[in-house]
Amino acid sequence: MNMPQDLLESPIRWSTLTSSEPETVTEKPTQGVRTEEGPWCNGVLTLTKQLGRLDVVYSVDMQESPFPDAGRFSDVLQFLEELYPKFNSLSAPRVGFGGVVFLPVADRGEGYERLKEFLPFLSIEDDMRDLYLQVNRQRDSDIDVKINNISKWSSVEIKVLEIRSDGASGEVGSANAVRLEFDINTADGMNIPDGVSNELVLRYLTSQSKALMMDGAI
Repeated sequence: MNMPQDLLESPIRWSTLTSSEPETVTEKPTQGVRTEEGPWCNGVLTLTKQLGRLDVVYSVDMQESPFPDAGRFSDVLQFLEELYPKFNSLSAPRVGFGGVVFLPVADRGEGYERLKEFLPFLSIEDDMRDLYLQVNRQRDSDIDVKINNISKWSSVEIKVLEIRSDGASGEVGSANAVRLEFDINTADGMNIPDGVSNELVLRYLTSQSKALMMDGAI
């Protein structure tokens, strides 16, 4: 969230969101940055406040799977949506919701077939490799503000390497997936109308992210 400068000392803290204290707190007074972090759900919740901006990020470490796995998007979203009402105390001229999701596939070929479904306006030929597409569809919304719907699409293969004590390394696993990175936010210069709560905006942005995953960048 982008906030007016006088809201640097906002009432939103890690403990406000989780009803417990963070595991670590880091401050950089000369830069005006405060970061609070701790375990939450199946991963780590990080809250970073700086001049004019508040970021809340949920992340997970690499586990046995080649891909970082926070669980099904719909399951994680249920936990995130419980936090939305707590942001209503802020006056935020801009709000965004973003993330990175993976759709596991058997191999590169299946990955590109799925990309054809998500990107029907794009001609993807059989001999193509290393495809990466970023698209922003700016549209009107049901909350009377223009929305940037930014999505980045690719088919990826991630390999897991094991480094032994003698310095040698070897591949111990790999997996393929369609990767979607999205950032859905209220457009710059388009202030959120009076009477529209941050919770309502976040729920609308969330609904757009789900539509992106179901229908693609259409």
